[in-house]
Amino acid sequence: MNFKRLIALMLSVVCVFALLLSAVSCGKSDFDATGWHEENEKTKRGAGYDLFNGHKHYSINVKDAIDIAVTVTTDSGEVYAEIYPKEMPTAPVFSVKITRSAEGTVTAVKNGDAENPIILEGNFTDSVRLATEGDYIIHVSGTNHKGSFSFDW
Repeated sequence: MNFKRLIALMLSVVCVFALLLSAVSCGKSDFDATGWHEENEKTKRGAGYDLFNGHKHYSINVKDAIDIAVTVTTDSGEVYAEIYPKEMPTAPVFSVKITRSAEGTVTAVKNGDAENPIILEGNFTDSVRLATEGDYIIHVSGTNHKGSFSFDW
């Protein structure tokens, strides 16, 4: 085998390996946090922290319809949470973006409805019904977020 073919083969192997690695990491959690304490129980997913940047994913399997209680506390920063079918990540059945402004006002935009933000007096609480059997992803992302999130069913 000549030198050029060997180099081409090595580059091909490196490219395939890089593609496989990126596919494996797709949908995985990637975050930095301080003071992180997590609850990962049979019917509950959540965490509290002093600072959260990045994203966290949880996978759940729904056999029968369930109602999920969503609670988010925001002391500072911004957090986005959504629940979507594993096969349809661009079609969330629930989403909320919560932001605390520098002035201390906490607003929530639910299901992308930016025209009607909700001014919060305390924690954000809501519920979502997952009526269809299947695998779902709970995705939470934070930007300089201090607080907590909880999904209970």
